[in-house]
Amino acid sequence: QMTPDDVGGVPGLPVPHLRPRNRHHVVFELSIFIGELGPDRVAALVTGDIERPSDCDGVVYISLDDGSWQSQLGRELQAAGYAIDWNRVMG
Repeated sequence: QMTPDDVGGVPGLPVPHLRPRNRHHVVFELSIFIGELGPDRVAALVTGDIERPSDCDGVVYISLDDGSWQSQLGRELQAAGYAIDWNRVMG
């Protein structure tokens, strides 16, 4: 899960340009999954408005702040070939 636990920005810009971002180890771990499974089989669960690393383009980002995250994750799992019991997902 990617959460806004850190803050970062471009060096030289004033402090108001800082943005929430996830910790670097989370991006590293996400990259490992992308390398092992491929970006079409990885979905990142996100809380808050975080900086999304450009190294991880092609990955689906699913907001946990949105009430429909379960159905979005279910669709991604189904597209990856998993059998989904939609009654349990939506229950």
